[in-house]
Amino acid sequence: MYRGILPDEWHAPFSEITRKIAIKLGAWLRGQLVLMGVVGLLTTLGLLVIGHPYALTLGIWSGVTEVIPIVGPWIGAVPGVVVGLTESPLQAFLALAVYLVVQQLENSVLVPKIMGKAVGLNPFVVIVAILVGGKLYGLMGVLLSVPLAAAISVIVDDWAVIRQAIRPHGKLKES
Repeated sequence: MYRGILPDEWHAPFSEITRKIAIKLGAWLRGQLVLMGVVGLLTTLGLLVIGHPYALTLGIWSGVTEVIPIVGPWIGAVPGVVVGLTESPLQAFLALAVYLVVQQLENSVLVPKIMGKAVGLNPFVVIVAILVGGKLYGLMGVLLSVPLAAAISVIVDDWAVIRQAIRPHGKLKES
């Protein structure tokens, strides 16, 4: 992959670092799928408890839209609240309450714990990465912040290997 771009002695260390980053990104994707499943399950259970029609379908929809940063949970909630309105204003209010509770639980507990465990990052780092990514690059920043933080963590963890590959024996290479 790096042939022709990097010197030969850099190939092995950089291939290993690339492999580690790929493993972290795969773990992030698995974490995202788990998060979608948990949100879908919690939404389904909450809607079943309040006696909402189509609870399973709406829960699945909520889980699927979870993959869209920031606006996904709201997109997932709209059909549930609208269907609740066809029943009664109280049913719509209860549905909205379920979605808000699941959203708060997701933001404060599920994302930091699940994504932190999946990519091996501290939950605080996950939250900070999401906030910084959102502030700098909006929706795309939120979506890419955790995998980018995971890749950066691999680079930081392997910094000594990178330095050794670039500067063997602690000396700068002479040109």
